Amino acid sequence: MRPHTPNGSPPLWLWPKLEALMIREVHVRFAGGAGSYVWTFASPVLWIALLVVSFEWLGRTPAILVDVPSFVASGMLPYVIFRQTVTAMGRAMSAARNLRHLGARFDDTLLAAGVLELLNACVLFALIFSSIALIWGPTPVDAPLTAIGAVGLVALLGFSFGRLAAVLGQVSDAANRAIPLALRPLFWVSGVFFVAAELAQPMAGWLWWNPILHASELLRTGLYDSYDSRFFDLRVPLIASLGALATSVGVQRAAGYNIRGQALA
Repeated sequence: MRPHTPNGSPPLWLWPKLEALMIREVHVRFAGGAGSYVWTFASPVLWIALLVVSFEWLGRTPAILVDVPSFVASGMLPYVIFRQTVTAMGRAMSAARNLRHLGARFDDTLLAAGVLELLNACVLFALIFSSIALIWGPTPVDAPLTAIGAVGLVALLGFSFGRLAAVLGQVSDAANRAIPLALRPLFWVSGVFFVAAELAQPMAGWLWWNPILHASELLRTGLYDSYDSRFFDLRVPLIASLGALATSVGVQRAAGYNIRGQALA
């Protein structure tokens, strides 16, 4: 016989549970209908289009041999994926209190939000680069597995820091308000407008600690045969991810929450 939750209803298991939580997350976040969900993809596309126009208007040329839209998109996507994942997981925390009747736990809710954002990231990646290929012509991908690995790496960063943001937001309302503000400066230092090879010291030394810039460098290395980053170091994003996860667990324990992931009271 399958075990039951305290209220007598059978728990949901793994993918069915995640699927139910992901569907609920979509309904909560995009209550305005299909148009609001489409905006999830339209907003980054418009943002990239605006930057492309700015590059052209200012006469700015990429430091590597690719067209401007490809250069901007490959720099923008890691930042967008990271920011949207952190933001989504922070918002998902408010739903955890109301899902005990589904047998949902703290980490179930966060995992569902993270998986949903990973799926959105894959759709966004395909949408942007297929659009660029149709308008400006296809650019052969130099190392597809490397590019996929870069997307996975930035998704891991987003999930790790998203979990930390969710825990901090639950502990402190001030932290909940400060996290979106803290994400904004990353736009300027995560490789949207430059590659690491352009950086002079001491700026290169300071930005070496930015894990999103490492993901951006890896993505461009995988996408374009004209660029092979010597700046990228896998240790930085991996250590940053593990550090964020460990910190979130420590804060959760210190605050008295069940680390096994039971929904917060």
